[in-house]
Amino acid sequence: MSRFFVDDPPVPIYEFPPGETVLDENSKPVRPAVIWIKARMDVETTAKVQDATLAMGKNNQAEIRIGENGLALLIHNIVKWEGPGFDDMPCTPERIKRLNPNEPLIAAVIQEIAIRNRTTPSPNPPSPGTNGFMSDGERGLSLVMQAAQPSGNGTGRSRTPRGSDGRRNK
Repeated sequence: MSRFFVDDPPVPIYEFPPGETVLDENSKPVRPAVIWIKARMDVETTAKVQDATLAMGKNNQAEIRIGENGLALLIHNIVKWEGPGFDDMPCTPERIKRLNPNEPLIAAVIQEIAIRNRTTPSPNPPSPGTNGFMSDGERGLSLVMQAAQPSGNGTGRSRTPRGSDGRRNK
């Protein structure tokens, strides 16, 4: 499996460890509730989450919908659920919107989604200045120096066209 693709199966997030015995009010063992999430978000899922949290507002100004982020993460990452409280309940966006954010399991799901989708550092990061970008300032300085040529009076003249008439300084 390539590290560039997200092909991992969904991951279970348990209400409590599956081997732990928890008893209900009648002293009967209870199985944990489980929410299954995507192992990692792929490009499509990431775009859907971003689309839900950003919008064009008045005067075409970008608006960030801070409150939508957690909801979008849940809607686009929860694959299925099972166990007490979820039995016979379809896992749909409408149902996900009605989850109680104060429940520890829901908070754990949001936290796990965030942890699983951190940016992975490059195993071989490029050294500064090797890609033509101004990562260390050196490349940017050389581009500025190339654009300005000395004139006879000690001032620089740009080889780029003038904005007003498109002619070059000579």
